[in-house]
Amino acid sequence: IGTAEERAAKKMGDNDDNLHLGAGHMVKLPGFDEHAPQSLKELFKSDVSVREYLSSVVADGEKQGEEDV
Repeated sequence: IGTAEERAAKKMGDNDDNLHLGAGHMVKLPGFDEHAPQSLKELFKSDVSVREYLSSVVADGEKQGEEDV
């Protein structure tokens, strides 16, 4: 695979069409960060239980996605 510098020298840059999605590949929830209410963003930052809950929801969604494949 090589280092970032080696890949750049070989013109092997990232291509969004070749990016893999699924298990083991982090994907932002579409529009979540940009469109979440400011109060939810603040709560997420200040309340550990909210962060844990949202993390568990994401983990459950990933698990469900794996079962669907």
